[in-house]
Amino acid sequence: MKAPAPTEFGIQCAAAKFLTHALPPDAWFTAIDHATKSAAEGDKKKRMGVKPGIADMMILHQKHVHWIEMKRAAGKVSAEQEAFSAIVRSQGHTWHRANSVEDVEAILRALCIPLRATTMTARQADTMMAMKAAVVRKPAKPRQPRPDAGKLRKVAAMRRELFF
Repeated sequence: MKAPAPTEFGIQCAAAKFLTHALPPDAWFTAIDHATKSAAEGDKKKRMGVKPGIADMMILHQKHVHWIEMKRAAGKVSAEQEAFSAIVRSQGHTWHRANSVEDVEAILRALCIPLRATTMTARQADTMMAMKAAVVRKPAKPRQPRPDAGKLRKVAAMRRELFF
């Protein structure tokens, strides 16, 4: 049985977790919450100035603004999102579409943003674990028991008696 396709919300949550760990200290990101659950909420956001089509994530790094639109593999970019993409690109910013966390990582690497973490597929993680397990390591030396303080005091007293 096939696993269900991830939702856009799930992809965005995974991307946010990845960005929290992977971006360098001089970078900053935020998600843009423009989804509405009701007409009243949509009207409220519209009055606040939220425009349709704005990308889901914004990343700031070294005076550059990068926008990422998160979509499921079968998702389509709306006309408003296309218009937003054209506007931000005309201003010198970047706009990308990502279908997965791996896509987000690939976009950041293409933008030459140094990352502190990477995404791994399950197969890659299994391979890495198998490689670590295959490394032959010397057995650790058994730890010597630490003498207790009472024995140390007795030894010190005996030495004083012998040498003084």
